[in-house]
Amino acid sequence: MTAAIRARAQAEPDGLALADDSGTRTWAEVADDLAHAAGALLAVALEPTQRVSVIGENAIPTLEAHAAALTVGVGTVATSRQLRAAELADQYTDAGVVCAIAGPASLP
Repeated sequence: MTAAIRARAQAEPDGLALADDSGTRTWAEVADDLAHAAGALLAVALEPTQRVSVIGENAIPTLEAHAAALTVGVGTVATSRQLRAAELADQYTDAGVVCAIAGPASLP
């Protein structure tokens, strides 16, 4: 996936890659976003056997968070903002979640 995004970013950097209600992202922007986010995940020493939770709206940043984790070989768990604390704890325990990725609009 990463190689395909980088190739598309080189071939068509200003081409439309993603769009949602809040705006659009070009292929170059998506490639930069993924590289930055993947680097941040590696900085917390995640290993391929670990999973991260992604809490977010149905929007570009949420998609990019999932893609960044997959880029570095880390599994993701899509987490609903509607879960109660006990439900969240159960989901994290069952899935082996080691950290959560969330933007300010994603937290209840």
